[in-house]
Amino acid sequence: HGARFAFNGNFGKKNYQDVNSNADFWSWMNLGFMPLTNIHAKLVTEGSTLDIGNNSWDETLKYLKQNHRIGPIKLAQELALDVECPNPSVSHSLDIRCTRERNVNMNIQPTVFRQAQSSFHEDVNQTVWLNGFRDDNRQKLRDLETARWLNPKTNRVRVSALMFNPDSDVLMLVNINFLFARSGRIWKILTHRTTKLNLYQDWMVYLFDFMFYCQVGVLFVCEVKEMTMSIQTHGSGRRGMKEYMSLWNFIDWAFILVSIMLGVLWAVRVSTTNEVQKWLLELPPEASTCATDCASYYAGLFDEVEATGFYIDTVRRIGGFCPMVIMCRLFKAFAAQPRLALVTASLSKALPDLVHFMIVFMSVFWTYSVMCTALFGRDVVAFSTMDRSVPTLFRMLLRDFDYKEMEQVGRMFTFVVFVSFMWLMELVMLSMLIAIIMDYYFQVKARTFKGETVWSEVYELSLRVYQNWRGQRLPLPKIAAKFDDQAEGVLFPKDIRERVPGLSEAQAEGLMRESVEEWSVNNSKNPTTDAVGNLLTEINVSLGALPTELEDSPQLTIAAPWLAAEEAEVLRRSAEPTATHYSVEELAENFPVDMLLEVAMEKLRFGTHDCRFGVNIAMREIVVSALDVSRDLTHCRSV
Repeated sequence: HGARFAFNGNFGKKNYQDVNSNADFWSWMNLGFMPLTNIHAKLVTEGSTLDIGNNSWDETLKYLKQNHRIGPIKLAQELALDVECPNPSVSHSLDIRCTRERNVNMNIQPTVFRQAQSSFHEDVNQTVWLNGFRDDNRQKLRDLETARWLNPKTNRVRVSALMFNPDSDVLMLVNINFLFARSGRIWKILTHRTTKLNLYQDWMVYLFDFMFYCQVGVLFVCEVKEMTMSIQTHGSGRRGMKEYMSLWNFIDWAFILVSIMLGVLWAVRVSTTNEVQKWLLELPPEASTCATDCASYYAGLFDEVEATGFYIDTVRRIGGFCPMVIMCRLFKAFAAQPRLALVTASLSKALPDLVHFMIVFMSVFWTYSVMCTALFGRDVVAFSTMDRSVPTLFRMLLRDFDYKEMEQVGRMFTFVVFVSFMWLMELVMLSMLIAIIMDYYFQVKARTFKGETVWSEVYELSLRVYQNWRGQRLPLPKIAAKFDDQAEGVLFPKDIRERVPGLSEAQAEGLMRESVEEWSVNNSKNPTTDAVGNLLTEINVSLGALPTELEDSPQLTIAAPWLAAEEAEVLRRSAEPTATHYSVEELAENFPVDMLLEVAMEKLRFGTHDCRFGVNIAMREIVVSALDVSRDLTHCRSV
């Protein structure tokens, strides 16, 4: 919306952002906006005397070639509220009345989102319709300026135009908003409401909606079945629901509820969009040339498009959180694969420490937010309010800041605040946060059984499907149907083959081996600090070496990453010769072979300098060999 206005002579191109007074507004309306919406003569190049005639009716309706303007231009305003002045004595002595802004805080520049989502209290008595196909618009604007249509109580002015793009089937209500702040500043914000009229142009849209809600329906049935089984097993009381309502089931129900809510909101959107299209189809031909009765044709249409666009924006923002719920369901799927579950398991283990860390972090962060608002708030817009200071400081942590703008307050103030914030919050606090997470990540990784990679599991599943199709293998559900959950003593592959006809010997042996491995992984116990310390003492006694070098060695936590620092210290103390001894056989009843061998290997490393150096070297070779073998085996029970 650029044109030369507000000055005499050729001063270059100006647009609605250059409106800073009432006179500028009327000048922009006369010389900037209306000429762009009321072009009768065909445009030619500068200085040309060529007369190529006037635009046709259809050409006059178009804006920027492809956009078809519908109806007149709407000029509406909102009035401010009359309120009691903060200092009545001074205000009354100067005969001044005070007003207050509606809905939008104009002390600082409002955001486009805040302006678009705020309700506009239109004063219908002040609304003016400017038909672009009539020649009396300029005179109307002169009359409005003379009658002081803009007055001290004017809070917001909205210039609206309704456009339709037939190529994309999009109806647009374009609003140019002028916000008259009580400080005298005029803020200019361009907003729009858009809606697609025909939401189901292709059968693919129906197909995708049908597939999505079929998936939601299947998930709903599965959750109801699981809940029913939990109630039947544990009772219908609190225990049954407690056993059922895990974190992942909660996420599933959240996804179901969000999907149902989006379906209802979408149905309402389809209904309101059909109402808008009905308004357009029912417009009579004489509506396009209306003069004083334009409100009777277009007031309802403009209001309907505004309400529909507002509703669509709200639904779009609510629907934007649906992918976050879907992302949580992805983590549920990742939990089925040990290597993919490392992230979620690490965060779950670290949650208590993260909560305590965030208490300290947010306390310090909030203190800096208050301090920056007090120091920079009057000069830097980004720190003018607390709700702006918080995201600004967070951006500073990510190295996104304007140091020069902050320096305007004072170099010394800025230097002290900036350096202290970056040193404490970024270099110290964020480093501690990473350390906490990585510490638990290494612990979880050390305790994780040797899991298959994703591509190896995909290959195995594909191979199973192929073998099932060829009849070389029986499906697992068919095998499981031959057994119940009751214990039946010791089972051998031949017992399974007798129970399940057609089961091959290779599949029976593989099934037994995988079952034992999975059971031992799920039921293995991680060694306590005292148990590992006693094991070290037992190894020392059997080798004839005392733990003289154990106290000063920092390698223990490196070799045993599942131990925290304080646990390692307790382990060192428990490894003294006076500690109670457990036999290796007794410890092997509870702890995995590979973990015991890791501890033994580390203890042998500590004893390389004592008098029995040759024995330690020989024992180390034996332990290393056994350790390599044990990595391909399961725990003691599997062996």
